[in-house]
Amino acid sequence: MLLAFKDMGVKIPFSFGANNEFSGLFYAFSSAYGVAPGAEFINVDGTVKFGPLEPGYKDFLQLFSKWYNLDLLDQDYLSKNQAKDIRPDFDAGIMGASVLHANSIISAPSTSVKLGNEKVEVLITPYPVLNVGDQIHLRDYVEPFNQSPAYISSNAKNPIEIIQWVDHLYSPEGITEISWGTLGTGKDDMSATYYIDENGKHQYTDFYWNHPDGLTTNEVQRQYMLRDSAMVWDWENQSLMYSDPQYQVAWDTWASNADYSYIMPQTLTMTLEENDRYSKIMSDVTTYVNEMAAKFIMGIESFDKYDDFLATLNKMKIQEVIDIQQSALDRYLVR
Repeated sequence: MLLAFKDMGVKIPFSFGANNEFSGLFYAFSSAYGVAPGAEFINVDGTVKFGPLEPGYKDFLQLFSKWYNLDLLDQDYLSKNQAKDIRPDFDAGIMGASVLHANSIISAPSTSVKLGNEKVEVLITPYPVLNVGDQIHLRDYVEPFNQSPAYISSNAKNPIEIIQWVDHLYSPEGITEISWGTLGTGKDDMSATYYIDENGKHQYTDFYWNHPDGLTTNEVQRQYMLRDSAMVWDWENQSLMYSDPQYQVAWDTWASNADYSYIMPQTLTMTLEENDRYSKIMSDVTTYVNEMAAKFIMGIESFDKYDDFLATLNKMKIQEVIDIQQSALDRYLVR
């Protein structure tokens, strides 16, 4: 497919929002090799493994290196940001393939025309696999609630108020504010993000769907609703978001050959001592993995040096961190 894009004259056959790591891949491609794309731990049937130490990680990097050398992977992929770079290039039709949220994919054809570009046609594909019929175990997914822990700095001046605010996010009022934003008078209200229709249902306004400054719906959610602060999802909101049949096709397609059984639980807890060692070691390990992955892909470092990469990870005490994660997972599994 990427070679076909190149033969068609598409400027960038494939890119993604790397942000100097692999955050924008959402496990695509690496999951075909049974690993996450970056410095991430995986849970294989109760056993913790560190992706870069697994044989599949080298295979994944070699694939991207091959694409990079053939100009199939964006030569500037490393610095690309999902919102600022990937989405505009995708809408303009100068990018053949990427990893994007359903919102971005489905709105791309109309957005491309609005921006004065030729209308793009979008095809949603399953997670890539090595062999037909393969089932992969790492993919992006959404839990019914936010599993990410919240922390309060020891330097916070108003810790009680912060706790009250986080607690508020679990209340019906807090869930509505995060999910819908500001209540307006109707569909045409350009000073609010939602209104209540004649059937008593929440609906987004034109300010949300057609922002006057051209913001995407994802950007409106984050600038006007603090969507990333959501603790519990509003199911009326979710059903509205994915009521379009195209959304259902997208999610069904992505889930058709992929589950998320290898993803580590987000609510693992470490002891104070474990957390101290984990933080000290992983700070350097994560930086090293990201730097070396980029060097291997871009040809700055030869794959002949890959064993040296693994040896350095072991010298950085990665096994100690694996053991810490294993202990935390064991405690989680017997709760």
